[in-house]
Amino acid sequence: MNRIDGKVVEVGSAIGGVPLVLRGHNVTAAARGVPNARSPPEPWRPMEPDEVGWEPQTTTAAFSAIGCTRPTEEGLQDLIHIAVEKQVTINELSDVLITAGVWDAVLLGGSADVQQWIDGQVTIYAASRATTTNPGNRRNLNAILAISPR
Repeated sequence: MNRIDGKVVEVGSAIGGVPLVLRGHNVTAAARGVPNARSPPEPWRPMEPDEVGWEPQTTTAAFSAIGCTRPTEEGLQDLIHIAVEKQVTINELSDVLITAGVWDAVLLGGSADVQQWIDGQVTIYAASRATTTNPGNRRNLNAILAISPR
């Protein structure tokens, strides 16, 4: 169960992530950063849906997001996945999504998560950071989202 505009809504299937676009509006200002090292230390707790472990208003990274277009009169929507290799803020990413016609979108990940392959196209790989143990090489993925036609 979730609340949208004060109404309880049941969700059958979903992909979770920090909201970027809601009903065609940039909502990244609501994202909250949770510092990795608190002083004094607080007990561990799971992050809330709008929290990230970095400063969301100023951090730049290669980000990926998934969203959908505004529903048609028939209730149909296009699913849109975007991976941005350029270092951007989530605010800038949200603006790109809105310009592309996205109605609702969530952040999937940043840096190593930003790799995509679309059938028949060249794979976009995330590069390893210079500070990692394997600089200049490709980074491994921890999860894969596959989207295919029915």
